[in-house]
Amino acid sequence: MAVEGLDSINFNHVLNSIEFSLEPPSRAEIAKQVGLSRTAVSYIVQKLIAMELVMEQEKENDGKPGRPGTPLVLNPNVWHSIGASFYSCEWCFVSVNLLGAIQSTYCLQVKDNSQQEILGALLEGLKYMKANSQPKLLPAFGVGAPGLVDARKGTIERADDLGWNNTILLSDLIRKSTGLDSFILNRYCANGIEEIEKKQYTKRFENIVYLGMGTAMAGTVFLGGKFVENTKYRLGHIVIDPNGERCHCGQEGCLQTMVCEQAWIRKAEALGLQGIRSGQDISQLAENGNELARRCIQEIAKPLSMGLAIIVNVLNPDLIILGGPLGSSSQYLLDTVRELMKSRILDYQYEHITMVKGDAGKYSSAVGAALLPLKQKYELLNKAQ
Repeated sequence: MAVEGLDSINFNHVLNSIEFSLEPPSRAEIAKQVGLSRTAVSYIVQKLIAMELVMEQEKENDGKPGRPGTPLVLNPNVWHSIGASFYSCEWCFVSVNLLGAIQSTYCLQVKDNSQQEILGALLEGLKYMKANSQPKLLPAFGVGAPGLVDARKGTIERADDLGWNNTILLSDLIRKSTGLDSFILNRYCANGIEEIEKKQYTKRFENIVYLGMGTAMAGTVFLGGKFVENTKYRLGHIVIDPNGERCHCGQEGCLQTMVCEQAWIRKAEALGLQGIRSGQDISQLAENGNELARRCIQEIAKPLSMGLAIIVNVLNPDLIILGGPLGSSSQYLLDTVRELMKSRILDYQYEHITMVKGDAGKYSSAVGAALLPLKQKYELLNKAQ
């Protein structure tokens, strides 16, 4: 292994020890945790302090003999990360500190679903955030993009709900426009990362599937507690009905076509629900006991439970999170899906799985995108030096 690569691993081990320890660790405690000498840890810590990623806390005498070690924590007041995410004709932008706390926000509406309009608004917003963010910016953006994303290439391969079927070199566009690199992933994947990281689900569950539902559908997968970074998996395009409605992707009967927002609205209208403008309207009515709204959600829950049963048999998740603007909007949907799952998977599988409703705040997906540069903070700053 190259020395430079080994250095990066050691620096990240020390950073992770500082970031994820229950109590702020001293240099000696870090050395024990990561298996490095105290001299090596002290050298790394001093460099991290010089980079303003880490800072020392006041020493506290715990009553034990000898001098207490100096606690180390992330420095939340210097570096920050910018994230962006698109949903429902709007880009949301956030600036977060090293702890992931939001420092500032900005939103831009788009007029239509054309690539020129949506990508133009993204570039405009990123340049605005870059110009107005203080004090220091990590030299890369995180972007929660619509559609099927190749995270390694930084491309949108297609966005079926927007009618896009060509490859967009998004990272290249951002670099040419702003001068900065970017980490690109699907917007619902970004939402899942924010949800899972914020609630520290990986400390309790080994295999996690987050399924985000809105105008489209995508997911986030954690296996063995680690994010599966190949974001080209297509959970929304599991075929449920081979004779079903044709999806924009070219297949018939994709899960996405059967549970996306347009499917909710079509079913609601067919049942005679009046004044429905969004899936959230249906969810609210169902939560309030409206029988027609509940029948609508029951129809949505049938194919959704079938898709989740396939995911369970393939990935064996311990935790399933229904999220995104629709999945997080209805406890009735979650309860109905969970009940239908009983007849679609084995008893021991059903008993093993925890299912929860996600939290989809306005800026959740943008925060999830901003976490991507944070995970690479040492590499980004070391490269920029």
